Amino acid sequence: MRQLCTALAATLLVVGCTKIDPDPKAVQVEAEEPRAWAADGVDKIWIESVSGNIAVTAAGDADSITADITRYATGEDSADALAWLDSVAVKDESNGGELEIECQFPSDFQGHNLGAAFQMSSPAGKSLRLELTNGDIDIDGMAAGAELDCVNSNVSIVGLQGGALVEAVNGDVDCDLAALAAPESAVLSTVNGNLVLSLPAGVSATFDAQTGTGSVAVTGFGDVSYTTNEDRHKAGTIGGGGATIDLDGVNGNVTIRAR
Repeated sequence: MRQLCTALAATLLVVGCTKIDPDPKAVQVEAEEPRAWAADGVDKIWIESVSGNIAVTAAGDADSITADITRYATGEDSADALAWLDSVAVKDESNGGELEIECQFPSDFQGHNLGAAFQMSSPAGKSLRLELTNGDIDIDGMAAGAELDCVNSNVSIVGLQGGALVEAVNGDVDCDLAALAAPESAVLSTVNGNLVLSLPAGVSATFDAQTGTGSVAVTGFGDVSYTTNEDRHKAGTIGGGGATIDLDGVNGNVTIRAR
């Protein structure tokens, strides 16, 4: 009995001394910063980031491009979080008609959450190139096309003109185009998410839409002819053709619909 009690006491002592690791996500801190650039001479806005939402809204006849940037970081306590926040940097450069904005931080997060969110406002006639991992993308009213490359992101596009190229992994893509005319194209793909492309009812385009699992639908248009009309693959022409529509899903539904 004495040996059993001794062993039990030793066991309790070990449990009582077990080290609890600090939580690198216990506290989050943020820093907000406005920036502005002259719009004259800029044709394309290029943003590259990891972690954090990106939103771009058309600003009518504005003569500048503005951004409200929110950097954030987590830490074991406030001091630790602030130290990691200092490692999150947003760099920008104007080069050959492109405004390039990049969020940079250490590759080894050590369990911390680091990132930056962008709320952009721009004259509508600037094209967009957005590259993002871990965050959502919202585009509203832009008129010179958009290219998106994103992972773990939901994409919402409203009233875009000039065509769209979206490559997504793990996220839904909802793309509303105010116009699409030859030679413009809407090329959208996603893995593990639904694809929805909304177009004016009178659009003229050839289309090819398919998915691995789920269904494909083309709806709301008055003049549609099919060369392929299967549950998971539809191809053909809307109106007289002209613009190009190519939608490719893997795990999710694919829909082309009239606005």
